[in-house]
Amino acid sequence: MKVGIITQYYNSENYGGLLQAYALNRAVREMGHDCETISYSGGVSLKRPRLSAKNIKLWGKCVVSGILTKAKGKMAEPDPDFVGFREGKIPHSKAVYDCKTIKNAVSEYDLFICGSDRIWHTRPLALTNRDFFLAFAGDRPRVAYAASAAYNDLNGEEIGFYRESLKNFKAVSLRESMLCGAFIKNGIYENAVHVCDPVFLLKREEWDSLAGRSESDKPYIFVYLLGNEVSAGERIKRIVDGKGIGTLVAPKSGAAALASAKENGWTVPEHMSLEQFVGAVRDAEAIVTDSFHCLAFSLIFNKRVYVINRDTGSSNPSYMDRINSIIGVMGP
Repeated sequence: MKVGIITQYYNSENYGGLLQAYALNRAVREMGHDCETISYSGGVSLKRPRLSAKNIKLWGKCVVSGILTKAKGKMAEPDPDFVGFREGKIPHSKAVYDCKTIKNAVSEYDLFICGSDRIWHTRPLALTNRDFFLAFAGDRPRVAYAASAAYNDLNGEEIGFYRESLKNFKAVSLRESMLCGAFIKNGIYENAVHVCDPVFLLKREEWDSLAGRSESDKPYIFVYLLGNEVSAGERIKRIVDGKGIGTLVAPKSGAAALASAKENGWTVPEHMSLEQFVGAVRDAEAIVTDSFHCLAFSLIFNKRVYVINRDTGSSNPSYMDRINSIIGVMGP
């Protein structure tokens, strides 16, 4: 069987997003199937919203955001480490699809999987990309594996949308327990199950074989913090002070962590590949993070980890649900 996976993969420069894409693709292949991650560049795969003042404003923001994102992409040089990983480590479709051409992928695969990671965005519902719900899949079987969303306090309109979008799925599984509970409670998909993130589908030995050598020959605490709150830098300092070992900060951390690194003389490599990222977690004495996937790898390698709450405000109010889900399964 040839399986096509749609997730946050194409042009991604996110450690966790690409490592989960790698893991799910590999896990499906280890089950004996031919598998490709679909090179999907996105676009506005949606219907024009009803003409209300609110929707017109949102539509305008979406168009402007898309233009700015494209402009930024043209100005910024792609990270060669991430390009190399995507091209060399994750089997993927040669064709690059967008919202207008993704229907052409239907004839290439026998089954489609959407997930994992935060692929389902329903606020505003008028701007939801339905391709991540496999709306293009025609008569092919559809499966959601460890799908995630920013919200679990679903409103009536969202509940109706999820029910309609998932009615033809053969199986639906969610990465967060609270979202799974909301699906069952609201009759969205009564057989929905809570499952682990794809990075847990691979054995520790498989991640060991992927991991690169860390940037430090001496003991260190590894910091990967994506939040930008000023207080986050202060919290990092409280944790690492007095430990008597070095501090290694991932270069793709948020502004708060990078500013603290500069102020305190902590090590920030100019580049850190995905292999080096996994190695940095594996070889660290302890981890400080607000990242779901950094926490996941800390658990895989049985590391002491300090989780800092990230203030995401209204943009992602259930962010800590994913952290609590993984801690709830693994234990304190």
